[in-house]
Amino acid sequence: MSDTAPASCPASAATPDLSSTVSPHYAADTSVSQTGSGVALTGLLGLSMLCAAPGMWLAVQFDAEATGWRAAYAALGMFSGMALTMVGMVGGMVLWFVLEHWYLRLRGRVPFSETTAFRLDAQGLSVAGLGACAWQDVLSYEGVPDSDSTLIIHTRPYGGLLVCAATDALLPVLDHYLHATRESALREAQAGGADAVLRFKGLVFHWPRFLAWIIAGYGLAGGIGIALLYNAGDAGFLKTVVGLVILLPLSAWLLWTIPFWQLSLFGARRTRAFELAGQSLRSLDDAWRFDLRDPRETRARFRSKSGIGYALEFVTLQPKQGRRLDLILEAPERQALQDALRSLGVPE
Repeated sequence: MSDTAPASCPASAATPDLSSTVSPHYAADTSVSQTGSGVALTGLLGLSMLCAAPGMWLAVQFDAEATGWRAAYAALGMFSGMALTMVGMVGGMVLWFVLEHWYLRLRGRVPFSETTAFRLDAQGLSVAGLGACAWQDVLSYEGVPDSDSTLIIHTRPYGGLLVCAATDALLPVLDHYLHATRESALREAQAGGADAVLRFKGLVFHWPRFLAWIIAGYGLAGGIGIALLYNAGDAGFLKTVVGLVILLPLSAWLLWTIPFWQLSLFGARRTRAFELAGQSLRSLDDAWRFDLRDPRETRARFRSKSGIGYALEFVTLQPKQGRRLDLILEAPERQALQDALRSLGVPE
């Protein structure tokens, strides 16, 4: 991710002005920091699992045949190993953030970090010394675990902004304008007729890669299960049962954590703004662009997939040439996009 939160991040005393339902606002001098280029989730979890490996090894190194005090020591060793596993996972994540922060500074990419005037109002978000952006360019926000005085707001021009302010003061204003922006965009698209421009935001992911992680989790758990059963005679009944009960689901979930976190914990970082104008669909950062003048060149599929730990409804845009787009949308935007694509004759 980047820069971590400042050591001291006091909540601002300012409160949002919600007396007017037309234009609530928030304004205060507070600490604002850019969070950098975002988290490489595979590297983050890879280092986390590496730091957790000693604890996992310790958790299964106990004498299943022990009795009396030796059995108590064996159980203590098992639970200590499980606790060390959790500590190692969290420590690996913290270490990744520190290393990435040092790497950014080594390359001279010093993100903005100052105590400055910060404002949310009808015009959008503004940070003195950094700039301003309209609500269409405010993509999403996410909380910081175990903190009610910091919030990360994701924007298109400035990336993530870590704002040190009471979340109960920021969230009502953010939710008000993000919801109002969505409603306004849908109304404009419905009233615009043939020349309507549909603006919406969605969470970008990659369904084949997501599914590959799920299958890999099953494969890893199955491989460990076969290995444990093959060596059951040497390991003993209790060790084999404990391994099957603990290691199988843990190994699968360690891999599944990667795609699940991409859509939940780190989902706000993957939100993008899009625009469907006439016969062109593009992301506002121009990472995706689809020419819909010839409907046969692009296929749109509105899909629903579910499994252990997930239930997804998303749209897949697959051009004959170029990369696909898998996009999770809120129900109103999904329906509006489906209607617009059908009116253009894009096949499903």
